[in-house]
Amino acid sequence: MEPYNPNPTNLNEISETENRLGITIPKVYKDFLVKSNGAYFNNGVLYDIETIEEMYNALEFKEYAPNYLSIGNDNGDYEVVMESNEYAVKIGFLEQGSIGIIETENWQDFQEWFDNGCSFNFDDAD
Repeated sequence: MEPYNPNPTNLNEISETENRLGITIPKVYKDFLVKSNGAYFNNGVLYDIETIEEMYNALEFKEYAPNYLSIGNDNGDYEVVMESNEYAVKIGFLEQGSIGIIETENWQDFQEWFDNGCSFNFDDAD
């Protein structure tokens, strides 16, 4: 796994982003951002703090899915989403065109998914 953004982030920058967007980034992802600030892997990317804000606005989460945020992408049409909640630990996958139309049905623990190589094999989901 390679760093997505070589510039480290900090809790203050994360808090400022949360305030601008009116969201809460889950603690498990905040911890990841402070350590890595995003990452590239074989078949996708986990967003840095700046890209979380860009994608939240570009995909119109505030209007269509205000309780969620995207934390990554499969280098294609699927977004990795988490609930906008301090204690959320699960991720789901949503097609970009389905944001706000359908809910993700299969959720996986973020840390387990990350530790097991960030697979986008949707059959592995619980």
